[in-house]
This record gives sequence, structure tokens and C-alpha cells, in this order.
Amino acid sequence: MYWSVPSRTASLVAADSVHLLPIYDEYLVAYRDRALVPHGPRKIAARPGHSVTFQHALVIDGGVAGTWRSARGPRGITVSVTPLRRLSAAEKRSVAAAASRYEGFLGVPVALKIA
Repeated sequence: MYWSVPSRTASLVAADSVHLLPIYDEYLVAYRDRALVPHGPRKIAARPGHSVTFQHALVIDGGVAGTWRSARGPRGITVSVTPLRRLSAAEKRSVAAAASRYEGFLGVPVALKIA
């Protein structure tokens, strides 16, 4: 059986195509053939003045599009996203939807910051 994923334009990004994956998620580390998932600085260009480090991954439409961190504060959790490229308005809305799903999972308020 073969699976295919329909292509999408940046303006039509579905909220469920954006994921905030934890650092050791098997999507990024557990499979032998990861040719379709960009890894490492040789495939991911860092923003000017920044380096690519091994962190939680922002995944958009199956590809790594940035990193994210969380920090506990007095009012809940702050999720700080660092994209590796400019995100469209639709992608930003989808990142917010992913943060909302994370909030539901944690059961505490989540504030989102996109660098």
C-alpha cells in the first residue's frame, strides 16, 4: 500500500499539519530512513546570527520549520517558537492552534511567543 500527502500552499496550511514535537519524538529520531525529514545544519539553514541546536521541533507539513522551548511561569507555561524561516499568517495561526492543543494536554494556560 502507498500513502501520499496532497500538497498544500502556505496560505492553506491546515491546523493539524503543524506540530510542536518533543525533543526525542520518534518522527525525528527513531526511524532508519529519515530522508524526507530535514535534519542538521547541512539541511536546515539557521537564521542569520543564530545556530541550529538540538531542541524541540516545530514541524509544518512534515518538515522541520523551527524549534520551540517551554518555560513555567506564575500564570502557566510560555511556549517560545523560533522559526527557521518567515512564517505566513496562516502558519502562525496553525502554530497557535498547536499551542492550544498543548495547553489542553497540559491542563494549564499556555502563552505563545513567536520570534
